[in-house]
Amino acid sequence: MGTIIKIVCSATLVGALAGLVFPFSLRIFSMDQALSLWELLASLVIAILIVNIFALLLSTRITVFNQATFMFRLNLFFSPVQCKFVGIPGTLTLIIPLLGPLFGGTGNEPFWAFTILGIVGCLVWSIPLFVWLLISLLMKKVAPRS
Repeated sequence: MGTIIKIVCSATLVGALAGLVFPFSLRIFSMDQALSLWELLASLVIAILIVNIFALLLSTRITVFNQATFMFRLNLFFSPVQCKFVGIPGTLTLIIPLLGPLFGGTGNEPFWAFTILGIVGCLVWSIPLFVWLLISLLMKKVAPRS
């Protein structure tokens, strides 16, 4: 059950980042009140890169900070095996739950609303990962020991 909690925490962080980065980059690119296709694609690519780099940093043990107690415990909590695939739900979160309210909304929505949408979207997109981990844990328990 500890691996599920680790994935929930990392999916929450990645979803919150996705909910902040994508609307922020769209507002930066549309300051002239006209959003062209290349500006939309550039903001989407920037958001995808930031989200996936953050997921990669979550899944990588940073050895430089092992001297500090807090960072050492943080690196032990986010282990590479459990956080490896959280970038995929983060990328899908940018498209499905965030793109609709960004274009269908009034344009005056606060950033915290998109952060909540990003967290919920990333957790929903992480359900196949939760199921895969639960099945693999059950298969390890059921497998005959030799």
